Amino acid sequence: MPIEQRPYSSVLHQTGERKAVIKYVEMSKEMQQDAVHTAAMAMDKYNDDKDIALFLKKEFDRKYEPTWHCVIGSKFSSYVTHIKQFCIYFSLEDRGVLSKLCEL
Repeated sequence: MPIEQRPYSSVLHQTGERKAVIKYVEMSKEMQQDAVHTAAMAMDKYNDDKDIALFLKKEFDRKYEPTWHCVIGSKFSSYVTHIKQFCIYFSLEDRGVLSKLCEL
């Protein structure tokens, strides 16, 4: 499974009526699509950003391997370290979504 590395790109993914703009990615296309789809499902189910982040984290911990960190919000800054090939940052609607796999 080839891994894509694209910092600061503008890639569009569409899920339903929503469009995601990928800002930074180091993960396979399959995982990218899963991240966007899972975030969209969480936004349909929850209104609070912390609930959306928790949903995304639990889903990625379950589907892939722990331990994922997820940040969701309309305004945030970050400087993070992640395991190579397991990071995505994208915007979906009015929120930024950052997911990354970390070592404990």
